[in-house]
Amino acid sequence: MVITDKLVLLNFPKTGTTFARSVLAELYGQEGWRGRMVRWGLAKPAIQDLKGPRFKLHGADPDKRTQHLVFAQLPMQHRHKPLFSIIRDPFTRLVSAYEYRGWAKAPPAPLERILERHPSFPDLDIEEFVEMNHHFTPEYLLGDIRPAVDLGPATLGFIRFFAREPRKFLEELRPGMRMDLNDGRYFPKIRFLHTEHLNQELHDTLLELGYPEDRLAFILAKPPMNTTRKKEDEYLTPALKARILDKERLLFEAFPEYMP
Repeated sequence: MVITDKLVLLNFPKTGTTFARSVLAELYGQEGWRGRMVRWGLAKPAIQDLKGPRFKLHGADPDKRTQHLVFAQLPMQHRHKPLFSIIRDPFTRLVSAYEYRGWAKAPPAPLERILERHPSFPDLDIEEFVEMNHHFTPEYLLGDIRPAVDLGPATLGFIRFFAREPRKFLEELRPGMRMDLNDGRYFPKIRFLHTEHLNQELHDTLLELGYPEDRLAFILAKPPMNTTRKKEDEYLTPALKARILDKERLLFEAFPEYMP
């Protein structure tokens, strides 16, 4: 979570937030007189990259610290600031997560349970990876919560990250309800930039917020970071896409630009 004097950026994983964080760090480089004041302890930094315990729907995990703090962890004194995050095509985000292989080191369930279902773990193909996620990740995220709607791991992760009170939303969710991001009861007002056009959208957003145009030009030429090597169609068959779409229907409905 990055907090500046003008905005808050929520670091939704695998969407391009590493790129956005690096832009803000460069923009707020602690040079000059203000930088010296900060180093001397005479002024507060104009940018903070907050880290803290990993938020869980059924209680924070104090043993795991992360830069991916969720909205529910945003300090109250900063909630009046414009909120931003980044959204990515759920299919390509899944492929990126598969290629990154963080799940191989930190599986979503005890290793013995994973091996019972996937004896070849961690050598999983994309279909086995999706099946593992669909089976174990909701259980890991939900704990004792029992939503009335079957939700996929990407949708649950989104709710966990952006809902005002994720547990309350899940407990009140009923069949037929949509994940209405304009409903102030459940979600704060967040402007989502798109990974696919991140350079331009981030540049334009910062310009709208009053940052000097001459200091933003570097964003348009900045190369992407941590990009996925393969395209989604090299991994995902139509049948697998249909299965993912069914599980993640609330997320696709909230961002219809990614609906296949």
